[in-house]
Amino acid sequence: MIKKEEGCKLVEEAFIESGLTVKFKEKYNNDWVTVTNEAKYVPVDYVSYQSSYQYEYFRAINENLIDISVVIYYDHRACGIWPLLLDVNSSEPIKSKNNLYGGIVIPPLFVSTLQEKIKRKIMKSCINTLNIILKKCCGECWRTNEVYDTNNGLGQWHQIALINSAELDKVNCEMYVDLKLSTKEYRKFVRKSYRPLISSGSKNWETFVMDSCNIDTSIWNKFKILHKNVSGRSTRSDETWNMQYNAIKHGDSFIVYIADSSEKMVGGALFDISKDECNYSVGVYDRELFDQPLGHMIQYRAIEEMKIKDISWYRLGTRLYKEESGFIDKKRVNISSFMQGFSTHMFPRIGLIIKNKQSTTSTF
Repeated sequence: MIKKEEGCKLVEEAFIESGLTVKFKEKYNNDWVTVTNEAKYVPVDYVSYQSSYQYEYFRAINENLIDISVVIYYDHRACGIWPLLLDVNSSEPIKSKNNLYGGIVIPPLFVSTLQEKIKRKIMKSCINTLNIILKKCCGECWRTNEVYDTNNGLGQWHQIALINSAELDKVNCEMYVDLKLSTKEYRKFVRKSYRPLISSGSKNWETFVMDSCNIDTSIWNKFKILHKNVSGRSTRSDETWNMQYNAIKHGDSFIVYIADSSEKMVGGALFDISKDECNYSVGVYDRELFDQPLGHMIQYRAIEEMKIKDISWYRLGTRLYKEESGFIDKKRVNISSFMQGFSTHMFPRIGLIIKNKQSTTSTF
């Protein structure tokens, strides 16, 4: 059993051994934000709030979790960021976040002006760092994945991992909406059966948006109450809810909701955003109104809002299929099928696994 304090020391030693110059995000958040401002494209996973939220969410489940997210420096300048979490006593100790299948490490994000050869050098050191940590923790493996798109192909991270004995783990399809399309062009991609539902629903229900410009505590509380009522319990800590509210306040999220004539909220969804991308976070709907197209209306209104905010892509999530229903529950399969009705693109997400081929004898 490795103690938390030993884990922190272990991580610091691993970065030094790999030749990386880093500082922990906790004390250098301003540099983290600088990198996101200077990056060419920022997925939501790299927004400062997101890495903090991931840590808080999983810390409630595992008190041994350590936030080891870092800012990477080159030539005395912040050039990259890397969201990372460490569970020193897990068989898969390193991750950036959880997807539907478990923990994954995402690649570092760099400023747009950094030369490709320097990026490659840093990524080699990053992968070396992960392998050092894995061995010191006596872990079995770490996993990573990357989305392939027709414009950029697979990045250097994927190639370097393969050179370092990575193996194919899993391939999934990720659903996206190209928000650069005009409304008229986009509507052609919306599933045909959805179009009349959205039109008829707009005659009976009104959708509202709450973002940093009109944030209202009472609306947020109604969203929380609806979520608790539908779930039948509180599914996570108050702190994570507070973090989401503050994310809306600071422009990192927004919600779209529907209220009835008595101002009772009957449906709502939270969306996380960066300057370039939006993620569907969570949605909840009154079960007594299951026959109403509340979800259809909220998704369509949210997409309109994303276009107003000049966001480029909306990531709807992973497309799941019945073949996976033994591992993924039927509800998730149905939700992903519903979400596909709004997508314009599907890109493969290629997952890799890097195994610890060394002895499992502890270094402590």
